[in-house]
Amino acid sequence: MSTEETRKMAQRWMDEVWQKASSTATDEILAADFTFNYAAPGVKPDREGYKQTVKEWHTGFPDVKFATADVIALGDKAAVHWKCQGTHRGRFLRIAPTGKRVSMAGISIIRIAGGKIVDEVGYANMMEVMQELGAVPPSG
Repeated sequence: MSTEETRKMAQRWMDEVWQKASSTATDEILAADFTFNYAAPGVKPDREGYKQTVKEWHTGFPDVKFATADVIALGDKAAVHWKCQGTHRGRFLRIAPTGKRVSMAGISIIRIAGGKIVDEVGYANMMEVMQELGAVPPSG
């Protein structure tokens, strides 16, 4: 896969899987044996668990907006700097709706093989989101 194709796949992943929460696109884009590193307790780090994770975000924050800040692609890998914002209007990670607006940014590194994303290693500041929701006291 060319670097440009990898960059386009990364953008499609953000647009269709995360922003639109398309289960069809998820099945098209992610390999059957896909894995990710940040599954919540009780969620398997596979493609079905990933769908569950995306759904959790869209249930908890129905107005969530995911945006790509930057994509750096090289060969079969892409690093994606992304941002999201949403209002907590539904249950999220067992936290009852608070009506609070939260924002978060993160970096995800995806790897592509056979034209599909086979794994994602993602890092985000979930502690900040938990503090914004009042689930964790502010540090300091």
